Amino acid sequence: MEKSPVSILQELCTSKRVAYPVYVDLSTEFQDFCEYSVEAFGLIVDARGKNNKEAKQNAAKKMLEYIQKHDFLGGKCGIDSIRRFVDHIGGLITYCIRRKLPMPSFDYDSIPGSPGCLVKCRLGYLETCSKDASKKAAKHAAAKAMMEKLSDLSSSDLSNLQQSPSSLDSSELCFFKLEKDAVKAALNLLASKTSWDDQKVVEDVCNTLKIPYKLNTVLVGDQKKEVFEMTFNYAYMNVANQGNSCVQAKKYLETFLKDLSQDLSSSD
Repeated sequence: MEKSPVSILQELCTSKRVAYPVYVDLSTEFQDFCEYSVEAFGLIVDARGKNNKEAKQNAAKKMLEYIQKHDFLGGKCGIDSIRRFVDHIGGLITYCIRRKLPMPSFDYDSIPGSPGCLVKCRLGYLETCSKDASKKAAKHAAAKAMMEKLSDLSSSDLSNLQQSPSSLDSSELCFFKLEKDAVKAALNLLASKTSWDDQKVVEDVCNTLKIPYKLNTVLVGDQKKEVFEMTFNYAYMNVANQGNSCVQAKKYLETFLKDLSQDLSSSD
């Protein structure tokens, strides 16, 4: 898998023993595009993109192009190996939102006897599977395969998919392997946290449960949507207007952790 501009620029800074690139999000709510600047080698450039990831990659690429064009470092800087960055995961989520399809979920697993990673993408009754050396690459490949599968569906098949239960229902299963003490501590946090900052509450709960989480932004038409994702054995994901995804995640945690706590108590 070819390296992205961000990776190449960081490796270039490492090889030259200078500070890592510094990226700044210049986007505002009044723009219909995202914008990032990057500072490296004493230079600053900015670039735009359809979403944050694309804008950041474009900024890194623009910096590399400038360095190579002006022979800033006295030789090639690896720009020839740059691939066009495509956010297959964001594209799949956007596709599902626009067509009112169930949200995709991702299931991770290691490959026996190999350092690689296996990722399954589930969307309703559809499933794709991809392997790669890194979890990130495997996840993007699984999302790309799902997009290809969706593009082959007829209108009636898409209609049936719209009616299928969301694959997120299975995300409840991830909580059944959490320790009882961790669940109790997380519930105490949810009960005691009256802060207006729902994102901070959700972050504290996820850290207590040791569940990885991400909060991203995708562009749907001219609107920015927040995507909150928690990943354990299964993935939980919600998509909402800005400022609301952590509110939904907090409610989700409250509901299922209370149910789980009762199940754990009854099993003692």
